[in-house]
Amino acid sequence: MIPAFIGIWKNVDRFQGMVEYLLRQRIPESKTDLQDFMTMKDIQDVFLERESRSEIRRELLSRLDSYIDGIHPDVFKHLEDGIWPLYYMRDLGLFAYADFFALFKVDIGLEPPGDEAPKFVSASFAAAIESLEQLYFALYNAKRSGTNFELHDELIRYYLYSRTLTQGKEEEPDSYKEVEDAVESIDISEVKQFKDSVHELAAAAVKLDQDFPFVDLIKWYHEDPYYRFLVYLPKLNLKEFYHAALKIRVLSKLDKRFHDVRLGVVGRMIRIIFRQDPPDFEHYRSSLHASIQKLGLPTFKYMKSLNILYNYITRRYRGELQEFVRVLNRITPIRLRNSGRDLLLVSTGLEDIAEKIEKFDQSFAPDSDEGKSFFRVRYAVEKDLAQQRAYRAMVLQRDKEARVLIDKGLELLEEVLAALQILQKNQSPSMAEKFRQFAAVGSSIDSALKKYIEELEMLRKLVTQLVAIEEGR
Repeated sequence: MIPAFIGIWKNVDRFQGMVEYLLRQRIPESKTDLQDFMTMKDIQDVFLERESRSEIRRELLSRLDSYIDGIHPDVFKHLEDGIWPLYYMRDLGLFAYADFFALFKVDIGLEPPGDEAPKFVSASFAAAIESLEQLYFALYNAKRSGTNFELHDELIRYYLYSRTLTQGKEEEPDSYKEVEDAVESIDISEVKQFKDSVHELAAAAVKLDQDFPFVDLIKWYHEDPYYRFLVYLPKLNLKEFYHAALKIRVLSKLDKRFHDVRLGVVGRMIRIIFRQDPPDFEHYRSSLHASIQKLGLPTFKYMKSLNILYNYITRRYRGELQEFVRVLNRITPIRLRNSGRDLLLVSTGLEDIAEKIEKFDQSFAPDSDEGKSFFRVRYAVEKDLAQQRAYRAMVLQRDKEARVLIDKGLELLEEVLAALQILQKNQSPSMAEKFRQFAAVGSSIDSALKKYIEELEMLRKLVTQLVAIEEGR
């Protein structure tokens, strides 16, 4: 049993796997993975609304806590009863027998002793007392399990299965179903043999404690008939263990999938706002990076975010929203106009940004002066790595220009959003009446304000998330 106890207690991951497998098998409708608590859509919904990874974690852990609290305490108590014997006999299984018997010049190895009794030589009691105390403490704990106990089969099956992995016979399966099938394939005779060996160890512990005067010898050595023994008793709280193990697993999975979550949310927002992916720029597009990425050189960061901003201004703002702004400017009372910037000036500013973005895109055209400079350096760096510094400086400068355009465009759209929110809170019946004179039949200022406020809020989230992705945040 010594190799088995070493294999279980010297490998934290193995014992954790044993207990987790038991919990999964015995807890009714057990939840084992991230998707059991939150689907991808659930995660995306939280992120879409709150724009925070920490908010996803908070929601996930809230659901995890509710799940753990919903498991009846008797379930954990029953499972603990079938694990305790391994805990009680841990120190006995891990006792340094080889070092102890080496004091008597006996090499026991890891194999069971043969028929011939080993030959011992005398050893100093002072040299052996520490080992004797440790062995007594181990026996004291082992006796607590008694001899009439039950070990959960699932624990033993998983241990025997895990040995096949460490022996190099198999690779660990990817899915829990594969692990479950592999564990269940362990022969029941192997499980019985293991349980019988543990019971034999427990019985031997009781007999050795009865036959050998550990207490008297230890008291004699310390010259104190009232010498007290303080024995550490292991603690086991399966509820806390299960909670901690699940927490580690689901948060780890969330961290691994967060990039996909964010991309999924970005895709949803694009479809909501544009119905489909808007067209790329004519020149400022991913094809500029052809062959550069292979050299490990930086690429332009803000292609997608700048493209989304430009397409919103030219495809969504121009037209209905811009006309709505003009109508609002005509019907808004002077007191409300004075509370913010003139929306017509903001519209002019957005047109100016759109024009600057178009010029920025055209500056990458192969026949433009800036485009010629860029392609000259780009092609040169493929052949002459000494040109890397010039290329990196050029990319850095163009990224700064793109980020300025994004920030300014968002700032102007924020002004539109703020103005609409003020009007939503302060609109009057007279404004609603005036709006009907300009609007289509059946349209109301309430519904229009709600629609465009939600759209602008979503655009802000979309561009913000794209920039975060592009900047590696």
